[in-house]
Amino acid sequence: MEYIIADREKARNWGFSEVGHIVRGNLICLNEKEIMNSLSLEGTLKERAEQLGGWVTSMSEAKMVMNNSI
Repeated sequence: MEYIIADREKARNWGFSEVGHIVRGNLICLNEKEIMNSLSLEGTLKERAEQLGGWVTSMSEAKMVMNNSI
């Protein structure tokens, strides 16, 4: 499974809740299933991540980013 590190405000504007997600500063971590199941976003996973001001990443990189390790 892949993850999306997205801009928290943009994600909120697209209907994603912070509840149940890892949040650090202005970033939020979402998983690929919830992104791909979103009826408001369109395109590939990468295109949807870009609409959220974010990028697609692996679980290990997502952990490092959200734990402020990189």
